[in-house]
Amino acid sequence: MEKKTALRLMLIYSLLFMSLFTIFFVLRGNYEFLYYTALMLFVILFFVIFYKKFNFPVWSMFGLTVLLTLHILGGHVDVGNVRLYDFWIIPGVLKYDNPVHFLGIFTVTFMINHLIRPHLKKTTIKSTWFLYLITLSLGVAGFYEILELVPSVWLGAKNQVGDYLNNALDLVFGLLGSITAALIIVRKKR
Repeated sequence: MEKKTALRLMLIYSLLFMSLFTIFFVLRGNYEFLYYTALMLFVILFFVIFYKKFNFPVWSMFGLTVLLTLHILGGHVDVGNVRLYDFWIIPGVLKYDNPVHFLGIFTVTFMINHLIRPHLKKTTIKSTWFLYLITLSLGVAGFYEILELVPSVWLGAKNQVGDYLNNALDLVFGLLGSITAALIIVRKKR
């Protein structure tokens, strides 16, 4: 499939999916996820506007599309009487939220690599490149956690967003995602 067609299909899917769930969020009075949907719409618009400038690979955009889907389902779908984001995949060890953060920063790390790789000197050693990727990716993870503070403080979603431990685990799984992606990236040939 041609890159432009694939990107267009992902955009159409994302907008339709978000529109459908926005209706559900409005009906349920779920202002937390209306906020997240608005953020995702902003991110989508950013990539549409700057598509030619950044020219990210299709699989990076696919990763973001999967992430958008998992995030919205996490806030709307219930397993039994438990919201998917609060569902323990492995009780006491792994929550649905954890792999979502892993995948998000995993994808972001590849996107950061796409942006910085052309600017690295040929003499940059792999450990330095690795640290650049991790540091920049963790910056994105930290920024996202700051964005999660907004619904907790101003939208009455304190119980939904999670506590300090949740915040810390989000960052830990983001770190694991960035380390995994960075290891894959630096092992490849330049």
